[in-house]
Amino acid sequence: MAPLSPTFLNGVDVTQKIDNLPFAHAWVKPHFDGQKFNKIFIKDVRIDQLPEDSWKASSGLYISSKDAFLEEAQGLAEYFKDKLIAAFVRYPDRRLELAYAPGIDTISLEIAFTELLFSHPAARAGSLAVPVPGTGAVLSAISDPHVAFAAQLRDSSGTLVATAADRKFSPIRLLDLNKLTVTSSAREVCSIWATLIAEATNRGRSERTENRGSFSLLPW
Repeated sequence: MAPLSPTFLNGVDVTQKIDNLPFAHAWVKPHFDGQKFNKIFIKDVRIDQLPEDSWKASSGLYISSKDAFLEEAQGLAEYFKDKLIAAFVRYPDRRLELAYAPGIDTISLEIAFTELLFSHPAARAGSLAVPVPGTGAVLSAISDPHVAFAAQLRDSSGTLVATAADRKFSPIRLLDLNKLTVTSSAREVCSIWATLIAEATNRGRSERTENRGSFSLLPW
């Protein structure tokens, strides 16, 4: 499996991991006191950090050009932001209230997609039935639909105080109808991430945030 890209992470060592957080990479600035902040401003999710030619792997009957890919990617970015906002708003006993602009008591969260491979519905139509792990070869590969993100958390002065990154493939199911549409697998991944990010940010690194969904960092 290829290592996570350092894209958008400003030279931070992406091999760093915090055991309590459910991301492949997580880093927090030493001595950073998150208790000083009680609001979070969520910026637009960016697609400009995707590799220039990444659209080609998603090209096919439903995505026939780079423009079509970028249109779908932008739609996914907006979906991810909406899910993030909803996850923070509904988080029970939340410590961080949602802010709509930067402020003195506000931290800013900015996320960028660093990898994005959409489903190929036509190619998947004949392979909906996925063998149960342990009973046969599982239909997953690095070419399967997946998403990777990188995130920056900055304080009110603009100082980088935390980063996170992750890559996830869609869940393995006996019948995966999500693979019959271009964006459903990616949207499912983003929905899970939104819940995890809201919980991890509100709870902090000292409390454990459990992963959710049948996702894997590995394509098998």
